[in-house]
Amino acid sequence: MKSLKQGILGAFALLFASALRTFGQNAIQFTAISATAEQAIRLSWASNTNELYRIDYADSIIDTNTGSTTWNTLCDEYPSHGTNTFYLDTGDYFQTPPILHPKYDAMRFYRIVNEGTNLGPAPTVIITSPSTGVVATGSLSIAVSASTDQATLSTKLYVDGQLMPMTFDSTNWTDGSSNYVTANYVINTCEWLNGPHVLFAVAECASDFSGPPLAPPVLIGRAVSPYVPMTFSNLISGFSWSEAFFQPVLSQTQTVSAIFAANVNWTLQMRNASSNAVRTVTGSGTSMHFNWDGTGTGGTNLPAGVYYYLLTAQTNGQSSPNGFGQNSGNESTGPPSTAGSGTTAPSISSSGSESTTSTNLAAVRARILAYIREHGSSLSVTNGAATSSSNAAEDGFASPEYSGPQSESTQGPTRPPIAPVAGAAGTFAVGYQTYLSFEPTIGSQQPAPVCVPPPLDCLPFNSHVSIEGLPASESACYPSMPHRGGQALNFEYQMRQGGWNELYDKHANNLVPYDLIGSSTFFNQANLGLLLLHGARGTSPDY
Repeated sequence: MKSLKQGILGAFALLFASALRTFGQNAIQFTAISATAEQAIRLSWASNTNELYRIDYADSIIDTNTGSTTWNTLCDEYPSHGTNTFYLDTGDYFQTPPILHPKYDAMRFYRIVNEGTNLGPAPTVIITSPSTGVVATGSLSIAVSASTDQATLSTKLYVDGQLMPMTFDSTNWTDGSSNYVTANYVINTCEWLNGPHVLFAVAECASDFSGPPLAPPVLIGRAVSPYVPMTFSNLISGFSWSEAFFQPVLSQTQTVSAIFAANVNWTLQMRNASSNAVRTVTGSGTSMHFNWDGTGTGGTNLPAGVYYYLLTAQTNGQSSPNGFGQNSGNESTGPPSTAGSGTTAPSISSSGSESTTSTNLAAVRARILAYIREHGSSLSVTNGAATSSSNAAEDGFASPEYSGPQSESTQGPTRPPIAPVAGAAGTFAVGYQTYLSFEPTIGSQQPAPVCVPPPLDCLPFNSHVSIEGLPASESACYPSMPHRGGQALNFEYQMRQGGWNELYDKHANNLVPYDLIGSSTFFNQANLGLLLLHGARGTSPDY
């Protein structure tokens, strides 16, 4: 049974009470919160092995319309890391509607809910390559191995707590009663700032496939690998994009940015899916911020589709002052401006087992960027104490002591949110059913199997059709599978990669017949729809 232990925390980057307090015996204790140099929010809390958590967020602690807090889910069934667990909020642009990166919200509150323990035995999982302490440059291959005695097995990769795109390069095999999988992930380390980073993997296994008749409930187990700390070191770092899914038809501008560890001459190419350059810009300096309006060379119109960005840098021997360097180029701009000024002292209140703090994130962001520009450092908070690192080169900012490679070339993006699109290739909608008779809620038992009576064959004799080889008079019972359909997720991911916009995503009991009927529904407004249903044919309204 899932428990109701939870903790609530208002997100802020630099300002903390001297001690993060929790109230009540069952409260989840936050141990730290920090803002990265990219303005993502890192939450840490005390945990127990084998537990699962749900991370919720809210834009305000009280909804003025309802008089209560409206919580939205960032991540569900997130497994414990041991005695201390952390999660990095970078938004989720693959949800509908998307969850924006916290840097775009003035306020964000968090709630951690303890959902109980694994229903099934946890698998084993480990990152076999790279090894601890490696210094990585450019493209990095990461190998994850997992094993279990259960029926199904899959893995996920996290960098600094951010979930990476799924991999399609994996091998699965069995040896007796053991199930093994090896998965190979590839990331571009130039898309992070230089300095220390940590990798870990999550494995998930299930006791059976979803759907076999007369089977017991499917039991899910999850586990987290040991951390693999390492260092990213590149001439090009912080290679990033302002728009998650770039659409010039909506008057959007894509800001392509990078930070160089020395003063360089740089060349940026926008390339189409055939690797042909459609626009080229050049410049020099210790940082790059180019605003692309989605047009080609000479302002020509480009078709909607997938576009990538190839950046090449070569050191030029000029001086490189600490902090954000100036850049020059025929189409480049300076560092982005920041909003807000000053700070707001946090407020702390208590009620039962909840602790709440809040501040103005826009003001905090301004302080973070001002500090970075002045000191070339990143800021973090551990157990309520602010700390900073003074080595500018470690944090991806220009340093006159840089002595690494004198040239580098990199293409992106590969890191979520995947953002190579210029213009929407089309729109799509997804609707699918699961084997759940209801959506599980906090405190609910594992749902019982759903039993389906045999359908009529619609012939004059009204005979019943047998299901799964059972007698025609016998119902088929299907166990629940308490997580989203993998096929639908894979479809959504691939469509997003191809530049399509998702208009609609409904599943389980949220999907009803009226979502599919009539030209005004999202499903019928989309250019392409994927509908995954159970095969059944009958004459009663239930079918």
